[in-house]
Amino acid sequence: MNDFSMKPDFQTLFEASPGLYLVLLPNSPVFTIIAVSNAYLQATKTKREEILGKGIFEVFPDNPQDPHATGVRNLRTSLERVIISKTFDVMTVQKYDIALPDSQGKEFEERYWSPTNTPVVNPQTKEILYIIHRVEDVTEVIHLKQKGLEQEKTREELTEELERKELEIFSRAKEFKEAHSSGELAKIILDRMYQFVALFDSEGRFLEINKPALDGSGLQKSDILGAYLWEVSPWKVSEENPKKVHRAFLKATKGEFVREELELLAGAGGTQIITIDFSLIPIRNDQGKIAYYLGEGRNITEKKLAEAEIEHKNTQLNQLNERLKQLDQLKTQFFANVSHELRTPLTLILGPAEKMRDDPNVLQEHRQELEVIIRNGRLLLKHVNDLLDVSRLEAGKISPSYVKFNLGVLIKSIASNFEGLARDKDIDLSIELTEPLVLYADPNMIQRVLLNLLSNAFKFTPPHGRIRILSSKQDESVLISVQDTGQGIPEPLRQNIFERFKQGEDPMTKSVAGTGLGLAIAKEFVELHQGSIVVEGKPGEGAHLTIRLPAQAPPHVVVIEQADTVVSLNQVAQSLAEFKPSFRQVKDSFKAGNDKGLILIVEDNADLSLFLTDILSQEFNVETAANGQEGLQKARSLRPDLILSDIMMPKMSGEQMVAEIRKLAELDTIPIMLLTAKADEQLRIQLLKGGAQDYLIKPFFSQEVLARVHNLVAIKRSREHLQRELDSTEKDLHVLTMEILQNKRQLKIKAEALEKLNGILQDSIQVRDEFLSIASHELKTPVSALKMQLQMVDRKIVPQANQMPSAEDLKKSFDMSLKQVEKFVDLINNLLDVSRIRSGRMGISPSPFNLAPMVKEVFESFAAQFSMAHCPAQLMMTQDDICVEWDKMRTQEIFANLFSNAIKYAPGKPVKVSVQQSLQKTIIITVEDQGPGIALSLQEKIFERFGRTSPSTHASGMGLGLFIVKNIVEAHQGTIYLKSDAGQGAKFIVEIPLKPELILKKEEI
Repeated sequence: MNDFSMKPDFQTLFEASPGLYLVLLPNSPVFTIIAVSNAYLQATKTKREEILGKGIFEVFPDNPQDPHATGVRNLRTSLERVIISKTFDVMTVQKYDIALPDSQGKEFEERYWSPTNTPVVNPQTKEILYIIHRVEDVTEVIHLKQKGLEQEKTREELTEELERKELEIFSRAKEFKEAHSSGELAKIILDRMYQFVALFDSEGRFLEINKPALDGSGLQKSDILGAYLWEVSPWKVSEENPKKVHRAFLKATKGEFVREELELLAGAGGTQIITIDFSLIPIRNDQGKIAYYLGEGRNITEKKLAEAEIEHKNTQLNQLNERLKQLDQLKTQFFANVSHELRTPLTLILGPAEKMRDDPNVLQEHRQELEVIIRNGRLLLKHVNDLLDVSRLEAGKISPSYVKFNLGVLIKSIASNFEGLARDKDIDLSIELTEPLVLYADPNMIQRVLLNLLSNAFKFTPPHGRIRILSSKQDESVLISVQDTGQGIPEPLRQNIFERFKQGEDPMTKSVAGTGLGLAIAKEFVELHQGSIVVEGKPGEGAHLTIRLPAQAPPHVVVIEQADTVVSLNQVAQSLAEFKPSFRQVKDSFKAGNDKGLILIVEDNADLSLFLTDILSQEFNVETAANGQEGLQKARSLRPDLILSDIMMPKMSGEQMVAEIRKLAELDTIPIMLLTAKADEQLRIQLLKGGAQDYLIKPFFSQEVLARVHNLVAIKRSREHLQRELDSTEKDLHVLTMEILQNKRQLKIKAEALEKLNGILQDSIQVRDEFLSIASHELKTPVSALKMQLQMVDRKIVPQANQMPSAEDLKKSFDMSLKQVEKFVDLINNLLDVSRIRSGRMGISPSPFNLAPMVKEVFESFAAQFSMAHCPAQLMMTQDDICVEWDKMRTQEIFANLFSNAIKYAPGKPVKVSVQQSLQKTIIITVEDQGPGIALSLQEKIFERFGRTSPSTHASGMGLGLFIVKNIVEAHQGTIYLKSDAGQGAKFIVEIPLKPELILKKEEI
């Protein structure tokens, strides 16, 4: 009989849980391990008695063989964050290798983990009691992802998963804060596992089940507890499935660990079928009997889908590999067949041609043409042989035939055949052999290798250069080095040059011809001898190609003794064919003065250029160029009727030349015909769109070339004739049109000038109206006041009640009248000053005087005005003797205007005046008030003529004072500027040299 109310042993459950858990003390920086689950021990390959009581970083250090390891640092940072924040901390996937057992920490296994650190907090003291360190081993997932086999998740799925995990972690942290006993802690761990976990009694009935298992099955705990494992509804995917679960349980009753992949109905209503990795672990009591079974399940549906996808892709990959192998075999067979079939017609071409050339009755001119046929036939035969060798190499049908021969003799024989070419190109060819060298190898293959290396060196070595062939013995190897003084091979291209069909230049602008097979074949022939070939030398200083071959033949190989080393002259002739120059130089047939059309032939192959010249020179003038760059220059200077150009040329390709020609308006009408060996439809369309008029594929018939050239030249000349007729007819119309356009432009210019003058006139009228308004108001004020004072005097002079007015009253009236007259005079003087400034007639008369007493005098003269305006005024001067050479009267105007301005705009506010001498021999004058200030946007305007802060301001004035001050200051080579913020007063600062230079006297104005 089972007691379902009995509480499970949570310590046992914790240790037996399939999750990977550590319980740590929060004793930073040690973080002592006090509990560990069995699954964690198994995953990390450790033992409980070896790690309990030790610090986590002592047990799990960084991998010393990984200089970029950050596992310890990142984990320590996370644990410290948990202590500080007292909340859980989820880490990103970490690379944290583990030490292998019995390696004393010297060997590590690469592992990836997804860690979470959660604090267990005392609810009363709020202190952290423990830190639960939980990890998931995601090494397999990371490896799959690195191989590109893990299915991508969409951004929405990732966001939803992140939000779900954050909610689960928050819920988990909340429960950890509420639980601190070991039993409650283990229960929380079980409920927060991602795996399905359940506890069964000895008969297979449910005792406990965790929350993920309930959520996954869509059942309640009350539906499960007490039920047999194999009878619950989620197993009822099929009739066989519950039986399979029952058999697994029966197997576990024998004390075995059971693990099965089972299908399960999941989700609300059991509508989804998932696959789980299910296991049963028997748990024995102290008497050794099985008391419980711990069941654990992991959802591996996605993993199974991924494995199926991987299997499917592997199947597809194997099929593709097999197909590729078949295609490769077909290609190899095709090359072999084509090469073989081409040899027969080439033999029939070269044989008769050589026989005719050697006939003494053949004319020299015909002999030269036969030499062109033979030379190009041999070059074609070399390419055919290269293709045949490549196909045989791919098919594995070539193997060395070992012969004992003298390597030095072979090198000298081959080099002697290149001596004529070296003289023609002015290249120093030398051989350096340290000793007579006997080599066990295939002499034909070694000859091919040396010919290919020498041909390559001659292609890229400029005139006056040097080529060296060196050979020596080193230990059990023989070294052969071919060194040149060409441009060398850049580091990134040194491996490419040994690949088939690869060359170290742009194929469209390469300076030398070739298929890119020579060095590839040389490398494979060397490797068939178990040797190696490398490229050395600095870029710009030449290339050094060094071969290392075993001096002896491999064991159990038959070696033939060879007395004489024979060089294949046929192979030498084929290698030299691409270097041998034409007997006839390409001569231009262009003669000025005739009416033949001019054809510019741009072709880097001398034989083909000569052939085209012979075809066209009977009916056209012909000029030739050897590359696109030269062709562009001649097209600019000669303006030909047609350009006939190859596409693949050194320095500048035909395609690039066409693009440059079409950028020039004067060459835009010249037709261009391009020649190419590529039957590429896409390239043809591209070139026609780029500006070419015709496109001819090699090989071609001479009559076809002549006919196409005739047609293009005829079209060009017809177009030019029609253009001349059109130009003659439209000339008068063009002149008339230009005159109309010129008159229209002149009318537009005059209209714009009138509009500008009208704007200036309107501005002048506005300024005049403003001036008259201000002037009439300002002049009317003192005149009206003067009139009133005079009327008062007139009334006072007439006796009133037989009583004469007192002298004091009369004097007061006359004083007030005098002030109005003075104000009136000031206004008139200001207007006169403005007039002088505008006409350039305002001068200054500098003379030496002491500035200090003058300033005091002007300041004291304003004492009454300061008092009447209730402005406390303060004058500060650094010294009593300030000698300057200024215009004294104009200087008084500066101070008077600045004082008046302060009184006008800051009534009732203090005014500070400062005069001081600077170290730069200038006088700095400062007048500061505490008035309303001036906005930054208006600060420049106040120094203009009639400039005021606002037309509606309460202060009177014509806006001339500061304008006059600025001109007087600048006439003294000084400056005046304003510092002010709205609402915080204004500070005018004047700086004038003690003795200004270049000041004009009045008589100089």
